[in-house]
Amino acid sequence: LTLRQLLIDLRMPTARLRILALLTDGLGHLSGGHLLTALYQHAQHGDTRHAELVQSILCAASRPWFDILYTWTTQGVLSDPHHEFFVTERHDVDDQYLWRDKYNIDKSRIPQGILEMELVAPAFNVGKGINFIRRCLLDGKWTMHLDNGDDETSQGGFDQDLGYCYIPHGDGNMALQRTLARAA
Repeated sequence: LTLRQLLIDLRMPTARLRILALLTDGLGHLSGGHLLTALYQHAQHGDTRHAELVQSILCAASRPWFDILYTWTTQGVLSDPHHEFFVTERHDVDDQYLWRDKYNIDKSRIPQGILEMELVAPAFNVGKGINFIRRCLLDGKWTMHLDNGDDETSQGGFDQDLGYCYIPHGDGNMALQRTLARAA
């Protein structure tokens, strides 16, 4: 093993570590939708090694956010312990004002490039509607049936065990669009 071979062998791991250091230093203070937006913007980099690494990180980092979105749009439950999701809940509002005042959209938390803007309002309304059925109509056992009888559930960013997910070069919002269409 010569010094030249060692330098060549260490070039790729060193470049990977440099990218990870860049992301850690630049994005360490961000969370939730802000972090996903910043990672998405970094994934648009011209260097394919940089873009592939950031896209793999973005796929893993977006999983918890998409789990919250999945729970909100299918069960009407807002489980956001770190306040990173675009739907905010006011705990001081009584259930009789649920539709008008209990839930709001925080537009600054919407991850740009990850969730299409035309899906924000329908996703918000579906979750709020399911929540209204459960709380105001006192139908706590109500559930939305997601099986549609075809093989499309395994495509387009949806897996019945995992929910929605980010797909880098594809339409990852197809599963969300189908869910919103069925819910409507």
